[in-house]
Order: sequence, then structure tokens, then C-alpha cells
Amino acid sequence: MMSPTAKNPKTVKAKKNPSNEKRPRQTSSLLLWLPPLGVAVLTLLVFLPALQNGFVWDDEATVEENFAYRGLGWNRLRWMFTTFLMGHYQPLSWITLGFDYLVWGMNPFGYHLTNMVLHAANAVFFYFITRRLLSIAFSMPANEAPWRLEVGSAFAALLFAIHPLRVESVAWVTERRDVLSGFFFLWTIYCYLRATLIAEPRSHRRWLAGALVVYTLSLLSKASAMTLPVVLLLLDIYPLRRLRGGLLAWYKPPLRKVLWEKLPFLGLALLFAATALFAQHITKTLKPLAEYDVASRIAQALYGLVFYLWKTLLPTGLSVLYELPTNTDSRFLMVALTAGGIVMAMGLALFFLRRRYPGVAIAGLYYVAMIAPLLGLVQSGPQLVADRYSYFSCMGWAVLSGAVASYVWGLWQQGNLSRTKFNLFGVTAAGLLLALGILTWRQTQFWHDSERLWNHALTIDPNSISAYINLGGEMRIQGKTDAAVLYYSKAASLRRNVALPYWNLGDLFMQRGELDEAARSYRKVLDIDPKSVRGYQGLAAVRAKQGHYEEAVALYFKALAAEPNNARVHNDFGGLLNSLGKVQNAYEQFRRAVELEPERREPYFNLGNLMVGQGDLSQAIAYYQRALEADPDYAEAHHNLGRVLAAEGKLDEAVSHFQQAVRIRPNFIAARESLVLVLQQQGKLR
Repeated sequence: MMSPTAKNPKTVKAKKNPSNEKRPRQTSSLLLWLPPLGVAVLTLLVFLPALQNGFVWDDEATVEENFAYRGLGWNRLRWMFTTFLMGHYQPLSWITLGFDYLVWGMNPFGYHLTNMVLHAANAVFFYFITRRLLSIAFSMPANEAPWRLEVGSAFAALLFAIHPLRVESVAWVTERRDVLSGFFFLWTIYCYLRATLIAEPRSHRRWLAGALVVYTLSLLSKASAMTLPVVLLLLDIYPLRRLRGGLLAWYKPPLRKVLWEKLPFLGLALLFAATALFAQHITKTLKPLAEYDVASRIAQALYGLVFYLWKTLLPTGLSVLYELPTNTDSRFLMVALTAGGIVMAMGLALFFLRRRYPGVAIAGLYYVAMIAPLLGLVQSGPQLVADRYSYFSCMGWAVLSGAVASYVWGLWQQGNLSRTKFNLFGVTAAGLLLALGILTWRQTQFWHDSERLWNHALTIDPNSISAYINLGGEMRIQGKTDAAVLYYSKAASLRRNVALPYWNLGDLFMQRGELDEAARSYRKVLDIDPKSVRGYQGLAAVRAKQGHYEEAVALYFKALAAEPNNARVHNDFGGLLNSLGKVQNAYEQFRRAVELEPERREPYFNLGNLMVGQGDLSQAIAYYQRALEADPDYAEAHHNLGRVLAAEGKLDEAVSHFQQAVRIRPNFIAARESLVLVLQQQGKLR
């Protein structure tokens, strides 16, 4: 008689009872969805305070004062795919924000909800990717060692999802690009893993093509995943083990085919990396070497490599902004040298552990690959490091932690670990997740509003000029101008060679009608930066109000000489020329502003007013309508368009626009008066 181990699969299969096999599989498949569902629910619960948060920090420029993204019409979509606003190319992120606007208007609740849902979806994706990686790493089919894969994957997913370092990416509307790009990045990894586990050529190519498509979507959301080809190579080394031997062996058949698969991904990565550099160059957000030398960049990179690891282990003292130190900060150089020593020690450790613990080495290399573009070697912005930069880079450590949890669970199942030790490990893991959840809940609340956010930043760094400037801006919005002056002045006193506090002071004094103080502040801006467009523009506006029109005109010319394609300067200069009676010159300036930024509302509005003055009412109507296409909630444009329509006898249309103006701005007295007059003309006295 043939034993059960004999090579006759039909004999073995015939002894199985299909009815006995079917029921456990159905139950198992249902239960297997409980861990990812639990991960999603816990993630949403931890970030629940974000739903009460408002718009903060750069949300002012990207969402609150930006009319170009509001909607999904052709003009809006064209802007989304061509803009480099604030140094980023992110058309897909703009599309999701445009969709949010259509659904929620300007209610921040909906924008935060979208961020949270995307992050929860990322946590679920991360769970399934980790499960597949652990299954491959431990050579463990999914139907063996019940719950071992599930426990490890859920632990890894929660470590990633509810860690306080994630708060900035989730609780800040502007960082929609992180969670959206992360969604497609994880989807790309998932498709790639599926492709590598399929031997049939057509299906293999199909999954690879799918990976390439979703990778494109990730890059269209944000260019953070530009180093993905390196990540795919690392996965091929371990745990997939598709690349074995030394580097020379990789260039020989059949391993060469594994490398060729990466070329389309590499091409996309290089294209979007170049686009990201171009975006930062064209928006002048890159710091030149003359301003920030090579030694400082290397010091920043070494510090960053240690910072994200340290904050992963001890996520306290997190801030919205860790300000870039000056080149002369000797204390920071000492910290950077210490970080360099730690990096070298860790690199040596990973090298010697690479054979015994390949997963540790791969997690370390993944971390370096994903964080490398963000370490400051190509620096933009005022930040030394940023919590949001950990969103992609620290995923490897979470997978590694999940592997440890899975390994411990396996030891317990096999009877190689006592229940006491197993329970101790379980309590420790649960306590860790609870602590992270509490810290994340608390950190999310700091993002409730700008005042709370920047006051918290000052508790972390009392000498942060960015915190004082942003607090000054918030006080100005609240009408507390004296407090705003104090905050701006404090920022100016901390670094006297920085122009931004003086520019803000100039704007504030201008708003308060203190023209001499405003002029003094703008001149200070120009003393620090003789090429400051904002300095020339602000001083020109002040001198015009003081009646020094020739000097104001000269200052606008200097601003345009420094930055010929600045639409705001052209628009403001046009306003001055129009007030001086130089209508044709004003028209040229407004038209130039429209050409440079077709999505801006003000130049169209000014052109409409200009046409009214010239008696060309049909052209005025066209320009007002373009202003309303740029911003449907532009109350002044509704009012002026209504007046022109009323003058042409189109009273019903005029009433509609006056009503719109009043709806948008209930205290718009001129619009109410115009509405009353037209209703009287129509005989609608009630």
C-alpha cells in the first residue's frame, strides 16, 4: 500500500473530505478581514480630533486664499497640471482638493476627513503588504501557523499608522500630497509583489504594468517616491531573493531580466525628480550654495539620518517646524559631528548583520533610500527636518517590528516560549501602541488652529523666528494688531539679517495707516535684500498713498526689473497707473498680469472697472465674468457686474448677482442698496 507521503497526489487528495475542508476556509477568510478592519478603525479613532481642526499655516496660501483649485472645470484642471505653486508639482493632489471643495465648500471638516480616510486606507494597504513580506521572509504559507502573520502585520500597520510622526501628514490639509502619494506608493509595492510571485509571463507583465500606472499616480501626487526603483531592488534582494550573488552576477542572464524590469520605473523617477527640481527652481525656493554651503548641507543630512530614527523611538517634543540653524551655529555643528559618528556606527552594524539578519540590513537601506532626497543636500524651505518626511522613510522599521512580533508569536505557538514571557511581550506591545495612540491624539490637537500650533512650536524652540512671524500673522487676522507688532518685532530681533519680519511689519503698518512706519519697515527689507520684489512693491504702495507718485512708479519699475513675471506687481502697478489717468498703460499692466496668472481674479476685476470707465460695458461684463470664473464667491465682482447689467436693462440678471453678493457678504451695504434700487425699478416693493 502507498503511504500518504508517496508521490501520488490523486491518492492523497481522494482521502480528503471536501465538506470538512470548505467550512474552515470560509470562516478563516472572514476572520482574516478583522485585523485590517481593526487597523483602519483604530487609525480613524486616534486621528478623530483632526475633524475639529481648521486650516493652518500654508493652508492659507494653498486652500483659503487660492481660488484656482476650487472645482474640476477645464480651466481648473489646466491650472492643476501646470502650476508649481509653492515649489511643488502635484496635480493629482489638487484634483482631490478640488473635489473636496465641490463637496464641502470651505468647511475644513471635509478636507480633514479625506486626509484621515486616505491615511486609514494606507494603513490597510500596509497591513496586506507586510503580511505578504512576512510570509515570504519566513517561507510560511498563509494557511500555516494561524494568526502569526495577522498579528505581526497588524502590529506593523498600527506602528506605522498611529505613530505621532504621522500627525503632520494627516492633520495638515496642505500635506494631502503625503497621504495620497503614499496610497499609490503602497499600491505600487503591492502590485510589484504580486507580479514577482506569478510565473506565467502574461500575468506577470500585467501586474508590472499595473505597478507602473499606480506609480505614475503616486508621482503625480508628490515626487516623494522618486527613489522607488532602489526600493524594488532591495525587495528583490530580500525577502524576494530574486537577486543573488554579487553585483557582477546581476548583469548576467537570467538575473539581468530582473534589472531590466526597473527601467520604466527609473525613467519615471528621473522625469519627476527633474520636474521637482524645476518646480523649486522656478519658484525660487531652493537655497543657493552661496547662502547655504556644502558643509552645512552635509551636517544637516547627518543630523536628519539620526533625527527620524530617534523620534521614531521617542516621539516627544514634536514640532510643526524645526528651524534651520545659521551657518555659524557651532553647537549644531557639534551635534552634526556626533550624528555622523552614530551614522557610521549604524552603517558598520548593518554591514556585519547583513547575512545573519538580512531583514535588518534591508530595512536600514530602505530608510536611507527613501529619506535621502529630503535630507537637505538640495535644500528648500526653512526647515532642518520635518515630521512629514518620515511618512515613507520609516515604513521599513514598522515592517521589521511586525516581523519581531510574528516571530515571537511563532515561538509561543511552537512551545518554545513560556506563557509568562509571551504575556509580558503582549502587554508591552499593547502598552506601546496605547502610548503612541495617546501621543498622536494629543499631537493632533496642537493642529487645531494656527495660534495653538505656533504657541506649541515656541514651547519646543523659544527662539523660532518662523513661530513668531506666524503668530504675528494669526494675531493680525484676529484684529489684534498690537500683539502682531510685538511678535513681528521679536522675530526681527532674533535675526536682524532676515527680511521677512520687516516685510510683515510694513504690511501691518500700512493696514493701520501708519505710513511712515510702513515705509521705514520696507526700506529695512531693501537694506537686507536689495533685490526684494516685495520690498519695492510695498514701498511703492506707501509712497503712492503719501502722494509721491513719481517715486512710486520708479519703485514699481525696480520691482519688475528684479522679477519681470510677477503678476501681483503688474496688477498693483496697473492700479497706480489707472489712478494717475494713464489708462492705456494701466490696461497693458492688467493684461500682462492676466497672461502670467490666468487664474487670478483681481486683474480681470480691474480690467472690468477700466472698461466701465471707458464706457465699453460689453467688454466690462466679459471681464467681470472671467473674474467670477476664477472665484465664484467674489462678492465685489458680483456687485459690479450687477450694476453694469442693470445699466443695460438686464434687471433680472442684475438682481441675481446682487443677491449673490449679499449672500457671500451679508454686510455688503453697497450691494444691498443696489439690490433695493433694482427691485424698486421692477416694482417689487415688498
